Amino acid sequence: MVKFQLNAQESERIEQAMARIPEESERMVNDVLKSKGVKKAIESIVGFMPISDRKKAHAKLSNPLKQNMINLGFEITPKPRFGYLVFPNDGIGRSNPVKQQFFENGLEKVTDSILDDVVLALEEASNKALGN
Repeated sequence: MVKFQLNAQESERIEQAMARIPEESERMVNDVLKSKGVKKAIESIVGFMPISDRKKAHAKLSNPLKQNMINLGFEITPKPRFGYLVFPNDGIGRSNPVKQQFFENGLEKVTDSILDDVVLALEEASNKALGN
């Protein structure tokens, strides 16, 4: 449903930090995204999910999302059992007259934090490599 992927246009800071340690940077970015970024994104997306008044198990409380890691990014989708989340997210059907966009809003909320984590890890590795 949502995809987060780094590219040079998103952040000049990341590009500069990656240039300092080019042989390690891609692996490090992927590691940070896998260990911190995707978790932050999932938590944020779930935080935006609504809970209906119906007495039933709710997706928000049921670990409904899965991640797929890609090079310099990740994709977050609902687990098959929670595929119906596309309907309230996109405002599809008579029960969902308004787009709630919790996938998009959740990712947008943590994008800067994820970018900061990536830059920090790259800067620390660069300083360590330079002996600072």
